[in-house]
Amino acid sequence: MQPKKNNKNLSLRVRRSNLLCCTTKRQDCRAHIYNGARNDGISLKKRQQGVSIVAAIFLITALALLATAAVQLVSTGQQSISQEITSVKAYFAGQTGLQWGMYQAVYATPNTPQTITLSNSGLSNTTVDLIFASTTIDGNTYYQVTATGKYSTTASPEYSSRELRMMFKP
Repeated sequence: MQPKKNNKNLSLRVRRSNLLCCTTKRQDCRAHIYNGARNDGISLKKRQQGVSIVAAIFLITALALLATAAVQLVSTGQQSISQEITSVKAYFAGQTGLQWGMYQAVYATPNTPQTITLSNSGLSNTTVDLIFASTTIDGNTYYQVTATGKYSTTASPEYSSRELRMMFKP
C-alpha cells in the first residue's frame, strides 16, 4: 500500500509582479521574488557573478593603454630634447666658423674650402665647413663666408647640420 500524498508538499506557483516562483514554502517564494527570481529559479546575484571580472579586465586594459601612451609620450619628449641639443651645438659650431672665417678673410688669405674640427668641451664632436667668396661692388670689396656646422656624423641618429652665411665689408 502506498502512502497518501499530502497536497501540502506539492509545489505552489505564486505569481507576483510577473515573477513565477516554484517552492513548497511561501516564505522561500517571497525571498525568491525579492531576490529577483525568474521562471528559471536563478537569483539575480548568481546571474551577475561574471560582471565584476569583465569590468576588471576592461579597467586593466584601459590602464595598460594609458600607461603605454604615457611611456611613448615621455620617450618622444626625451628624443625631441636630444635633437634640440644637437641642433644648438651645430648652430654654435656654425657661429664659431663664421667668426673664424671673418678673421681669415680680414687678416689672412682664406683657403677655400676649409674644414675645422672643434675640440672644445661644449662643442666636441662638431665640425665646420667654411666656404669663402668675395664680391666687389662700387669699388668696395665684400666677403661672404658660408659656415656649415655639423654635429656627429651623417650615419648617427643624433646628426644635426646648420648652415650660416654672412656678408661683410672689412
